[in-house]
Amino acid sequence: MNKVIGLILSSILLLSGQAWAGENMDIRPLSPQSASRYSLYGTLIPGVLCAASLVMAGSEENSGEDNTEAIMFMTGFVGLWFGPGIGYLYTHHPWGFWRGALIRIGGTGAMITALAFTWDDPNATGGWAVFLGGVAIIVGSAIYDIGQAGKCAENYNRKMGYSKIGIGPLYFQEEKTVGLGVTIRF
Repeated sequence: MNKVIGLILSSILLLSGQAWAGENMDIRPLSPQSASRYSLYGTLIPGVLCAASLVMAGSEENSGEDNTEAIMFMTGFVGLWFGPGIGYLYTHHPWGFWRGALIRIGGTGAMITALAFTWDDPNATGGWAVFLGGVAIIVGSAIYDIGQAGKCAENYNRKMGYSKIGIGPLYFQEEKTVGLGVTIRF
């Protein structure tokens, strides 16, 4: 199990290092929607993996002889640490990626601490409060990263000086008519 977790963490570190190594040679502006989607899918896929492993572990057909469910759960759970920050890597903002991952790892630490408190006494209410606090930290951090990835792409585009052209409906007050307006931002 430790080898699998070590392999996953090593792969993530190596792959994320390539995401911001070197200059950005792409001349196109970054899409805020794509950044948000990367973070959303990076959260949903590991979440589905965790849920599927729990369903498989609870099924009547599970003999408990292999560790497939445990490996799936741990892979999904580790993916929940790093997945929501994928949008930050897309926007060339590695600090946002690592900040969110470390916050979620801290939430996991709170959950593990709570399980240690309640191991001998399942009725220990303080332990369950700490556990739910850890869950809230993980969920809140993931939601925050999904929401901020698009804004990070907009900030990147603004910093790089990409212009924005938009076409939309416009009301002309003097003529009292509706038309199309073009907005250009440099």
